[in-house]
Amino acid sequence: MYGRGLFLHHWSDGYNGRLYATAEHYVTGTPSFPIFESQDNGRSWQHISNVVDTQNGWGMRYQPNLYELPEKIGTMPAGTLICAGN
Repeated sequence: MYGRGLFLHHWSDGYNGRLYATAEHYVTGTPSFPIFESQDNGRSWQHISNVVDTQNGWGMRYQPNLYELPEKIGTMPAGTLICAGN
């Protein structure tokens, strides 16, 4: 298990201060990176999504990381969350 967390700083629509977390997740079937959100400083968490492999069907396997764009890049606004793994 390779857990990672992120505290939002660059949103302008009331999302600042929210926490997001992900980890390696191996289950029967194709592995994914689950995404969890906390709106109360980590006291409680809700599963909100899974990052899945939509191209090869191999699954998302190793060392997920969350990143928040600090400024607009192309069509992605500041605050966009990116999840990447090896």
